[in-house]
Amino acid sequence: MPNDGRTNAWHSSMGPQMIDPQEFGGLQAEVVNQRRDLDRMSRALEDMARAMHAMQDQLAEARGGWKVLLMVGGASATAGAGLVQLVSWFVSSVRGP
Repeated sequence: MPNDGRTNAWHSSMGPQMIDPQEFGGLQAEVVNQRRDLDRMSRALEDMARAMHAMQDQLAEARGGWKVLLMVGGASATAGAGLVQLVSWFVSSVRGP
């Protein structure tokens, strides 16, 4: 087996070997750092999930709001058109043909 500068925990021809304590300490530090990073990412994902739920709630409220505005606009347009037609009919019937 070629030696790449690392100590292998198991070597096929020699059986178990002891790992270098410095390398083991370095690996432990890496694991601690990775766990800290994973915890930080987990908190960030939870924050993003809460933000997404808040946006979904706002969109659900807005979804009903635009329908109400559309109905009010349609009713106003209908009432305005009816009023104009009524005034037009009244003016033409008062003045005569």
